[in-house]
Amino acid sequence: MTTAWADSLQNKRKGADLAQEALNTIQQKRSDIQVVTFGKGESWNTDIISLGEIQDERLLALLYSAADLFIMSSIEEAFGQVTIEALACGLPVVSFPTGGSIDIIKEGENGILAKDFTANELAKAIAKALSQSFDLQVITDDVQKRFDIKDKVSEYRNLYETILQLK
Repeated sequence: MTTAWADSLQNKRKGADLAQEALNTIQQKRSDIQVVTFGKGESWNTDIISLGEIQDERLLALLYSAADLFIMSSIEEAFGQVTIEALACGLPVVSFPTGGSIDIIKEGENGILAKDFTANELAKAIAKALSQSFDLQVITDDVQKRFDIKDKVSEYRNLYETILQLK
């Protein structure tokens, strides 16, 4: 079982400390968990594979596709691009209940939301996600439908036109 996590140990808003604690809890209970991180920062544990920043979009998509679960540990996040990227690759997401994740994650269908912003609740959400099966094609199809770039451009255009008409 492989869990992926975009880490940033320097930025407290990214929740690295909470993810570390939650993943340590999970790894104490399950020996079949391999954690792979990418992004800025270094691994805090020798059992974790840290790949650093990934600039190549194809390689990033392959990494998402090879994992079984993505952990979005940010405690402050307006949207969460990595959440959309993971879902687009059919990867279920566990997240804290931040602004973007609340709108993106459909509980039990494409991921699990932690009940609050604690390592304990994140660990429970990870354990729950690892114990259930997700339809990866449904995850991919749903996110592509809900976040299609052409639809979003049209929605923004309509919004701007409405605002301009109010002046």
